[in-house]
Amino acid sequence: MNILMVGHSRSGKTSFMAGMYRYLGESTDGYGIVAKKTQQKTNLQKMANGLARNQYPAGTDVQQMYNFGFTVNGEEIMPFNWMDYRGGILLSDDPDDSDMNTFLKSLRSADALVVFLDGVKLAEPSAKWSMEYEILLSCIESSLEALDKKGTFHISFVITKCDLIPEGAHFHGLERFYTLFDQIAASKHVTGMLLHSAINSEFYFTPFLSLAFSIYGGTPIYIQKRLNAMKAAEKRHEKHRADSLVGGFFKGLEHVASRVAGVFDESWQWETEFDKADKAEMDFNREAQNLEKLQLVREDLEEKLKQWIKDNLIIII
Repeated sequence: MNILMVGHSRSGKTSFMAGMYRYLGESTDGYGIVAKKTQQKTNLQKMANGLARNQYPAGTDVQQMYNFGFTVNGEEIMPFNWMDYRGGILLSDDPDDSDMNTFLKSLRSADALVVFLDGVKLAEPSAKWSMEYEILLSCIESSLEALDKKGTFHISFVITKCDLIPEGAHFHGLERFYTLFDQIAASKHVTGMLLHSAINSEFYFTPFLSLAFSIYGGTPIYIQKRLNAMKAAEKRHEKHRADSLVGGFFKGLEHVASRVAGVFDESWQWETEFDKADKAEMDFNREAQNLEKLQLVREDLEEKLKQWIKDNLIIII
């Protein structure tokens, strides 16, 4: 699945990534994430280690795609891409059509969206900072109908830097989002979540809340892909299995001939119809096992989300 991360420069996205990796990275106990590219793993580990010393990673305006695996007790359950969008609509007060189309294309290819809102800016009484979100808001609003047609789609709104804001402060700038929140609440399939996030050496749990919400929302799409893979494996098995006693006899002879040839030279051995049928059956069984695990994970995440709502850690829009 694809999770799109959107936020202006210095809104806390990189620190959020450092906190997420420090809490979940390469974990073999419970839920975790594993970085699939060596260089990304090295960079994320460096950021996580720095965060443990209260050293915040430097932000960047370079667009990136992180390739992760979502794991349970060290076993990968589902791959996902964390797409860090840093395009023109976030860097310009007047983006051109190309910038707008690039963002809309990224949004519509995503299975979940995480929007980062700078809590320090939102807490300022002045309205000057709220204007920087107007274009982003407009793009999301114009895409809601298309996102609704995709089926389940989850949007996380993460208010960052909450540990730098006085307790009880009012987020004046958030009022700009109320219309969008109402539209999401009226949608059939798009669901929103509001989360207050603080990332520092002692507190870095909140990224898991957003990731769990995104994974929970995107799992039905991934499950459908796995069901399609099961159907394809079943068709392959039907195609290559023996349909009659005579057919089984000749396919059996081919299988024996292939193995005999392999005794003399492995390169002479070929994949027989029996081999293809066995492989298809193994693929089907593997997909069935993965599907069962995915369903259990989704049920567990659903219970966690319910508890987080009760604990006032998240607000469902």
